[in-house]
Amino acid sequence: MNTLHPNIRVKVKKLIVLAEKELGIRLQVTSAFRSWKEQAQLYNQGRSSPGQIVTHAKAGESYHNYGLAFDVVEIRSGRPIWKNPNWQKK
Repeated sequence: MNTLHPNIRVKVKKLIVLAEKELGIRLQVTSAFRSWKEQAQLYNQGRSSPGQIVTHAKAGESYHNYGLAFDVVEIRSGRPIWKNPNWQKK
């Protein structure tokens, strides 16, 4: 989380507190700033390297490359819920 732009970092902290306080959902940041090399590796996943496609953003096209994006996972009973059906709700 410390790799996020300072303005975003403050908002992310507020979001995490609000989610727990208002919704009873504990969130943990799993990814924030990514180098262009890291983003390129993720973009290549499922294309030129093994695995499932996880992003459609090439290096330089992701807000992660500028510290302006973050990913979270819900924590329940001390464990991350990676395949969380709640993320599909609208």
